[in-house]
Amino acid sequence: MMKNVDVIILSWDREEETLAAIKSAEAQVDVEFKIYVLDQGSNDNCKKVLKDYCDRRENIFWAENEFNTGVPGGRNQASFLGHSDVIVSLDNDAEFEHERVLKDTLDVFNSNDKLAVACFRVSLFGKKDIDKSSWSYGMSHEEWGFKQFYTTRFVGAGHAIRRDLFTSVKGYDADLFFLHEEVELARRFINLGYTICYFPHLAVGHKVSSERRISWSGERWRYHVRNKTYLTLKYRNTFMAALFHIVLLLRDSIKMKQLVGSTKAAFDGFKMYLRNKHRFVSSECRFNTESELYYRTYTPGAGGSLITRVKQRLRGK
Repeated sequence: MMKNVDVIILSWDREEETLAAIKSAEAQVDVEFKIYVLDQGSNDNCKKVLKDYCDRRENIFWAENEFNTGVPGGRNQASFLGHSDVIVSLDNDAEFEHERVLKDTLDVFNSNDKLAVACFRVSLFGKKDIDKSSWSYGMSHEEWGFKQFYTTRFVGAGHAIRRDLFTSVKGYDADLFFLHEEVELARRFINLGYTICYFPHLAVGHKVSSERRISWSGERWRYHVRNKTYLTLKYRNTFMAALFHIVLLLRDSIKMKQLVGSTKAAFDGFKMYLRNKHRFVSSECRFNTESELYYRTYTPGAGGSLITRVKQRLRGK
């Protein structure tokens, strides 16, 4: 029986939004929890405001880095500061939609011992509308935003992870730094026989802050190409499948007018793979019969024949 929760929040400037996120976690009821705030190199004023607030409270713990260690690395660091049964990650520009989110989160894990991740509904702050920037499930958010369903991925703005499983796989792949870290971790959980489920009653309001967003036309795109190349190789795809994925990335890079940068990024992804492949765990990275069936069943568009899937990728779907 799972009894307690650790809430982790990564801070990077945005003192007002981050303070509101912390307070929304503090307001949770009927559950035992602790809050861990990890600063990733914020300005001095932001660090002072947040540290002073955290230090005055018994169940909030403050830690800080001199610089940004990346999303997956920061989440690993913050998560391993705690010991509770479930790890809930909340974006620093998000707030829990109601005061029983943590209690309800424990309930869904206690009702399903194969649940790896509980995906939260992410709505625009102060509204019921789904935040489209945080919807990556491949289905219509109008149709599915308020329905429960199994999936093969989760969204960083708000989610919960079973700690014993998170610890067993040593957390996120920190080398990704930014982008696709949730997809990568979800894939490993699925390969180990666990499920991921979206629960619309577990909800956060997202303020969708823009000052730390990275445009798809620049650095974000290069991270995308590097990490997708790396993950295609990490998942032990066949040579032809890996080549197909990489060629499609470069094709899209031409459309984005990012061919030179993307070629370098793809090469960087290949170097990442060579540098890290010695530590990959085969059972986590390779499909087995059950995990492939789960993945094909709950990934929109992945259940057709090989030819159908190839056509879909060529059309950009």
